[in-house]
Amino acid sequence: MVEEPVKSFRFHMHSVDKKVTKRQEGAYPFLRVLPPAEGAQFKYNSTYAYTLTWTPGHMTIVGDIGELTVVHYNAMPTLEAACNWLQSSDYDYLLSKTNVQREFQRGATIDDIWQTIAQEALPSIRAIDEECAAYEKEKPKWRKRDGMTKDEFEQELRYWKEDQPRIQYRFEEVERPTYLENRNLWRQCERDGWRVPEGFYWAFRAWTELKDGHYGLDSDPNLLMSAEGMAGLEDALRSRLDGLAEDEILGWVYRDLGFEDYSSIREYSHHAFFQIAAIQHGARMILDRLFSDERAAA
Repeated sequence: MVEEPVKSFRFHMHSVDKKVTKRQEGAYPFLRVLPPAEGAQFKYNSTYAYTLTWTPGHMTIVGDIGELTVVHYNAMPTLEAACNWLQSSDYDYLLSKTNVQREFQRGATIDDIWQTIAQEALPSIRAIDEECAAYEKEKPKWRKRDGMTKDEFEQELRYWKEDQPRIQYRFEEVERPTYLENRNLWRQCERDGWRVPEGFYWAFRAWTELKDGHYGLDSDPNLLMSAEGMAGLEDALRSRLDGLAEDEILGWVYRDLGFEDYSSIREYSHHAFFQIAAIQHGARMILDRLFSDERAAA
């Protein structure tokens, strides 16, 4: 049996105002989650009281904000080393050294699914709108003063109408393949009876699964090629997934929508971040109170 040193410190009247900004770059399937940008501000009031207790390898907080223990034997062999390490590590890493588990974030997961569906479609819609605006500026005029006849004008106008971008870039209904050996040559969307414009594959897959669910979607997928149509699809998606459990949402994404690799959004609770912020604040005060002279001498 080895008797270990124990140090306890009690803190009064501290509350923690916490701000954690989640960050990510890229998009599915190459989404990269970055460490959150963190900030904390501490104000004195009469709301909370808690105790920090250190033993080699452990720092435990107990009090009005609950109980949490951070464990890392190599990083916290002494009280000073523990306080320095606790301040130098980010929230997510410190919480990974506790028994706290990340929690399923339904709203963030649904937001992420929608971003995956719309990430190619919305830029395509903007590009089409810009092309249509440029197209309208090129509408032929009857140049009578230049000797243009009415027939020449009508012919030029007819050619112009045939080049309308929305005619060239749209969903087209097609016949499904009749022979089994041909079906493997067709994309999934075409098996459903439509040829899909580039950038709208996932939007079409979502429309296919939601159009018969009484969510108010039109039977013509060409309405997806507008901001209003995509907004309607987003509303339908949120109505479909709202209130579902995590496994039900993932089941729909894999089985019905057709994602091959997807993970739900899971984060630590706000309360867990609050506890870590309180530990870091206490560690800072311990260093200032007990080790400030040593720091000045060094």
